[in-house]
Amino acid sequence: MCRTETRSGEAIAVLEKSRVLCANETAVQHGIMTGVSAGTAQALCAELRVLERHLARENTALLELADWAYRFTPMLTLQAPDRLLLEISASLRLFGGLAQLLEQVETDLAERCYTHLSGLAPTPRGAQLMTRALPCTAAALPGWCASGDPQAFRTLIDTLPLALLDVAEKQLQVMRRMGFTRIGELLALPRAALGKRFGQELLTSLRQLCGEQADPRAPHRPRD
Repeated sequence: MCRTETRSGEAIAVLEKSRVLCANETAVQHGIMTGVSAGTAQALCAELRVLERHLARENTALLELADWAYRFTPMLTLQAPDRLLLEISASLRLFGGLAQLLEQVETDLAERCYTHLSGLAPTPRGAQLMTRALPCTAAALPGWCASGDPQAFRTLIDTLPLALLDVAEKQLQVMRRMGFTRIGELLALPRAALGKRFGQELLTSLRQLCGEQADPRAPHRPRD
């Protein structure tokens, strides 16, 4: 998530170590992408507003957002530096369904001047994966959300590239050299073989992604 109180149409980029960490939509329209140098970014947009990353403020903002999100569900966890995980299945009836709940979240975040990405999935790791996969999965999300079928979710993630997995680049390179390009190709392997080839940590991660293994998270409790 990113919070920016801006003038309409203002281009903004956040820097870390003199490179763009993130940029708003207006800045992206000028060609300013994550990873470009500060000098290149300002050359692309002379009116660019540059902000330095401030981790302490990010942590404070995340805690404030977690306290706010508690109104939607008590089952939420923080994933520093910029993520909240909300388990919303028990809240759908209260808010009149998924569409209405998401609309309320969107409205509240906009009022707080936050831009964000939302990932929906039957598992915590799945939700994180869906966020990284946007916008390429956006068209497919309504189908499996409406059906509530975990197999529909599995079919969706099978098509996604390996690069979206939360694993080290070195391990990704090993997978590619072995001929793997999609997540589904890994998941098609017997679980024992998967663990033997790539280690128990990756096996656990993939099993949690698919809902085959519990993925406990420490719940957030609102501050006094």
